[in-house]
Amino acid sequence: MTASFPSPSGLHTASFSVSAVRVGVIALACGSAMACSLILKPNDDVERCGTADDCSPTGDSRYVPLCKFDAENTDLDSTKVEKICVADFKSIGCDPENEGGASLVNGFQDAFGDDACVQLGCADENLGKVGCKAPSGGSCDSGLELDEDGYCIDPNADEPVIPAGTLAGNDLTGQHVKDQWCKSFFCDDTFVCNESLKCQPCDPDAEYGQGGCGLVYAEGAPAKIYVLGSDLTNACGGEEVSTEDPGVFGECS
Repeated sequence: MTASFPSPSGLHTASFSVSAVRVGVIALACGSAMACSLILKPNDDVERCGTADDCSPTGDSRYVPLCKFDAENTDLDSTKVEKICVADFKSIGCDPENEGGASLVNGFQDAFGDDACVQLGCADENLGKVGCKAPSGGSCDSGLELDEDGYCIDPNADEPVIPAGTLAGNDLTGQHVKDQWCKSFFCDDTFVCNESLKCQPCDPDAEYGQGGCGLVYAEGAPAKIYVLGSDLTNACGGEEVSTEDPGVFGECS
């Protein structure tokens, strides 16, 4: 039987197979006065648990099972009511200097160490385009507006525009490369690398580089390191991805 397990609030849902047994047992609960009431045990496909060890494997190497109450029932007594199995994304690091798997280190470090991937900017002919500064005495291209740092951004973009020029010389240098590793592993272009160097789904209320959403732009377009949308889906490892895989990265030059 294939069951879709719920995921924690704000996370992505993973579906996987479990051997769920339908229970329709009627029990009698009797008090001291022998007044009895019927208790119907749950008759559903949700896997019940006491700890995560009771949960079936997710069948997807990007996710691990958790045993918890859903958000509406966190006040329940776990000694009296069983929790349910949910899928949570695996804790995956995005530090190119200290990742672990040899193949991953090589692929990730190759991209992170390539100046063409990391050191981005805008040529004079692209001034006024999205992610670039306006030309001297000129203005941004139609539909764009200047931000407080003097860069042209698209206020209607699906993801916040992060001008590459704002990354140079600070802790965000190469952030887009780390983000792409997370997108690649989870086969989901909403994932980013947070300030703790862990992958997570981006948080629209957080700052970029601290788990916030955003795409880095250079030369009037998203950085070439990105592989997004259906291109990412077609190229990533999917359910069988491994941290030993080199990841999916675009050509930077």
